[in-house]
Amino acid sequence: MADLNSILELCGDLEMKLEETLLQKERRDLITEHLALISSKYKFTIPDFPVGCDWLNSVPLSLTNHLKGKVAVLDFFTYCCMNCLHVLPDLEILEETYSIEKGVVVIGVHSAKFNNEKVLDNVRNAVLRHNIMHPVINDPEAYLWNELMINCWPTFVVLGPNNEYLHSFAGEGNRQRILEFIDVALEYYGETGLIKPHQLPLHLEKNHLERCEDILQFPGKLCVDGQGSMLYISDSGHNRILGCDLTSGVIKTVIGGPEKGFQDGSFQNARFNNPQGLVLNHQTLYVADCDNHSVRKIDLTNNKVTTIAGTGFQGDDKEGGKLGTQQQLCSPYDLVMVPSVVSVSGKPDVLLIALAGSHQIWAYFLQDTVWFQKSQYECGTCVCVAGSGCEENRNNSYPLKASFAQPSGITYCPSQHCVYIADCESSSIRCFDLKSQAVRAVVGAERNPTNLFAYGDVDGSGIEAKLQHPLGVELLTDSPDGPLIVADTYNHKIKRVNLSSKSCSTLIGCGQPGDLISTDPLLSSFNEPADVAVDAAKQLIYIADTNNHRIKLFDLHTNSLSDFPLKIEKLQESVNVNSCDLDKTRFRITPKKTKAQLLETVRLCSSSCLTFQLDISFRSGVSLTNDMVSCWQIFTEDDASKQLLANLTKTNGDIVDLTNQPRIDIHIPVIDQCTPFQVHFECLLYTCSVKGLCNMVPLLYTQPIVISKDGLDCHTVTLKHSL
Repeated sequence: MADLNSILELCGDLEMKLEETLLQKERRDLITEHLALISSKYKFTIPDFPVGCDWLNSVPLSLTNHLKGKVAVLDFFTYCCMNCLHVLPDLEILEETYSIEKGVVVIGVHSAKFNNEKVLDNVRNAVLRHNIMHPVINDPEAYLWNELMINCWPTFVVLGPNNEYLHSFAGEGNRQRILEFIDVALEYYGETGLIKPHQLPLHLEKNHLERCEDILQFPGKLCVDGQGSMLYISDSGHNRILGCDLTSGVIKTVIGGPEKGFQDGSFQNARFNNPQGLVLNHQTLYVADCDNHSVRKIDLTNNKVTTIAGTGFQGDDKEGGKLGTQQQLCSPYDLVMVPSVVSVSGKPDVLLIALAGSHQIWAYFLQDTVWFQKSQYECGTCVCVAGSGCEENRNNSYPLKASFAQPSGITYCPSQHCVYIADCESSSIRCFDLKSQAVRAVVGAERNPTNLFAYGDVDGSGIEAKLQHPLGVELLTDSPDGPLIVADTYNHKIKRVNLSSKSCSTLIGCGQPGDLISTDPLLSSFNEPADVAVDAAKQLIYIADTNNHRIKLFDLHTNSLSDFPLKIEKLQESVNVNSCDLDKTRFRITPKKTKAQLLETVRLCSSSCLTFQLDISFRSGVSLTNDMVSCWQIFTEDDASKQLLANLTKTNGDIVDLTNQPRIDIHIPVIDQCTPFQVHFECLLYTCSVKGLCNMVPLLYTQPIVISKDGLDCHTVTLKHSL
């Protein structure tokens, strides 16, 4: 049996050989030779998952039991890491290409950078927020990280069917190499009969969400208009932007959502993907559409969304200089408007973009512009103006030699003509001086620019103050002292920074995750607040309490914290305020590739009744798994069919035993049309046999419905399935 160092050396040799050839057959032969060496001379079996660690999306798994006979991909990640988020689409493609039945399993190994990331509930929120569907082990002490000598996030380790170390891939941009390696490994081990088709006891976290209670889902960023009359919210989990009246809390505008997408058009047709930063310029709202790697423009007068920068695909350009939609971007996270040198009366004509993914500050020029040192840019040009692209906390008098670490919040101070940046991975607040172009430290971090672990929760001045992954920053008052208001996200606090003294102090929050409003602001609690917005005239601070799915309001005059409840009033019929109102559901519970059983079309009359009766039966020796929750759900996908479920009070539930299976009565409303409708019924069953073989069984039925005058008054559809 080889040691790990020998395996890593062998993997390095393979990479060097693969770099020397592009021929597919030669590459596959090289990988096959590598696997043969692993099997014969260099076999290193990794230790099993540590006992006692918590698991998400599944019961606790074992390498020697559950993963025997599988090619496993261990994804070492931490949820704060933008690079780790960038590879999630790679994992989705891997899982869609090679299912568990085909022998491939993805396991997330959460290995925290920040102390806050070690907490199970916080990891669970990240799994839900980013729609991670594979099993995740929370390894807070980084046991596997240390055992396998991992040194960066993300890293993929590929294991063979006997838990042997096969290969590893570090960082982003390895999608095709991973798919190629997995394909060869499946062929190699499949020929020897080592690949097994068994399922895993999955237990998806999303199936246990409380549905239809919160208008918001993981709100990301906020923006208050100049009159203090409207609050705009990035309802990131619902992939939409909300505009609400600050006097009443009533939602007036809904743009996009709930499903993710990349589409311009009307407010109803436009689609976003994890929208974040917002900035308002008159009647134009700009949006950092993070996972679409683009900047969107919302015309609030004409109710139209257009893309002004980015292509919809992640870019790796560190310089830029192309016009808007020709220029690729990398995870824009926040925006701010600033004036250029030629701006008349100091009116903002440059949109600064905090590009968290490339660790830089970019500019989008709204008119032909002269920038620093008389650099001239054409209207619509998008270019880097600060940051080398290295992930560091490096300050410098030359902006392109400075470095940031995932800048995620940005705000402008007009009197100083500078912007302040929440540099979350360095846990600091930085300053970018637009006059001198120097990048300077304000509070947090430390002097060593490569140390991105100098975080904590300490009130103080300069580098003596400590923050933990701050995501939001906003200038409260344009004065020498400021202050800045900071969302110190992983410390679950809102802090205040005096710009003259560089002193940082806690304003609200006890430092523990929670959802408590106390008369003493320092006893109140948040759960990863991601942003703040201010109404300076009224001395009000609006807080995106992200993991609590709500907005809170702090009044500096009265020193009091309160909820800012959003209200739904009847809007235009085309506006869907809460995705649950019409859908009655947020998520599919069966896998994407589940094949639907198309039922015979039912003809019903208007104002009739349709009943679904589930009828599941098991053969002897098979039963529902005791420690897994089987569930059912009824849903529609097209807008026309949604009206059929409008009066249905319960659209989902658990299946505890087969003696009380769900019966759903749908009362068809009065419909004066013959358009075909479709209703979908799905259930996810977790079963085990007396022999110990456990399976996940997805069932999906599609029921076509036609409304006609000669249709039935009542009809029952029995959904029979035997296992």
